[in-house]
Amino acid sequence: MSEQSKDELLKSMEGRETLALAELLASEAGPLAALETIGEVVAALYWRRKDLPRVVLAGLAGIGAGLAAAGRETDDAERARLLGAVKALAYNIGSFTWPGWNEAGISPGATDLAAGLDAARLNLRLAVELRKGDLPVSRGHWLLGAHLASVGEFGAARRHFEEAALYAGQEQNSGERALAQAFAALVGVAMAEGDNRERAMSHEQLRAAFTALSQADGGAGFAEQVRTAAGVFGWTDLLSME
Repeated sequence: MSEQSKDELLKSMEGRETLALAELLASEAGPLAALETIGEVVAALYWRRKDLPRVVLAGLAGIGAGLAAAGRETDDAERARLLGAVKALAYNIGSFTWPGWNEAGISPGATDLAAGLDAARLNLRLAVELRKGDLPVSRGHWLLGAHLASVGEFGAARRHFEEAALYAGQEQNSGERALAQAFAALVGVAMAEGDNRERAMSHEQLRAAFTALSQADGGAGFAEQVRTAAGVFGWTDLLSME
């Protein structure tokens, strides 16, 4: 979709119910094309409008319509394509609603966070069911771990970060492996209050992860991502590895 087409579609949505977006698009295209267009609209609403409530509404509308269409589809290949488009939407909703990015103009509320956590779970499930490969599964685990960490479910979050590191390692992606290891260690430090031995072990893991990031392609950006999230969640002091 061209930038002009995106502008026209966003303008046409003004004054309409966002939840009717899937119906509007489905009347003009097949389900797969409609889902792909909804995905583009969701991204434009986020990056260009900073309109997170409508991002979530449009994304959930698309996910619901996509799951329904996939459930009716009798052709396995087409069903997989539909679910792939649903997965892409779920990933974006999960990512866009995570507060750890500290994205300017975006302030996720409780409903956004709940939607994002569910979307992250769906994204991971579909990555596994559709056999998308190790890297999408790794990113699915990372995203779910990130959401769980943001609501204080540290044990489950660390397990997902560790799984993310494992799958990224199988793809020999050293940057994303070290990123996941850094988040696993950071959550480990957060969990280790009062347990000096566990805290020291987690700090050692965090040190090793930052060393790995310093040597990986794109590692500097990933390291900054860890620092930004730590600042958002009040964990900056946990990064001290003295």
